[in-house]
Amino acid sequence: MVSIALTSAAWGVGGLVVMPPQSVAHQAVVYFFLIGMCSGTAAIYSAHVLSVAVAITLIMAPSTLYFALQDDVFHRGMAFGTVIYVTAAARATKMLNIFLSRSWRLTHELQKATHAAEAMARTDALTGLRNRRAFYELGDPLVLNATRSNRACAVVMLDIDRFKAINDRHGHGVGD
Repeated sequence: MVSIALTSAAWGVGGLVVMPPQSVAHQAVVYFFLIGMCSGTAAIYSAHVLSVAVAITLIMAPSTLYFALQDDVFHRGMAFGTVIYVTAAARATKMLNIFLSRSWRLTHELQKATHAAEAMARTDALTGLRNRRAFYELGDPLVLNATRSNRACAVVMLDIDRFKAINDRHGHGVGD
């Protein structure tokens, strides 16, 4: 936050320093350059509203005060334009921050739900043991690794008498 504030203050004061009082066109170019700096700051730091508010204020305050203290309509119009811009940028940044926060929260909730669904897909609801899907997901990489490294691999299989009748009568879900 301190580095953002110091950098923004340097841009704001520097912008005022390079504005020659005799050239209104040059002042307008520098003013719009500073507005561009504010837009970049708002885009980069939009997740942190206070940083954007501090940066925009420090960038635009010196030139805005200078414009507001002038006696002609053009300069006062530039100062008024700055106030409108800063207000609009602050509102837009706040809204973007709200949407970014909501998006982050929803993404986090979706990840939790996905992990829970994946765990449920690999676990038998009745026994709490891993099911056939988990067996294949965990076993296939082990068998492939053993094959690649030319190592022995053992798989234990149980043959339960008349178990096919249970699968045929009640389905493979019950059999598993």
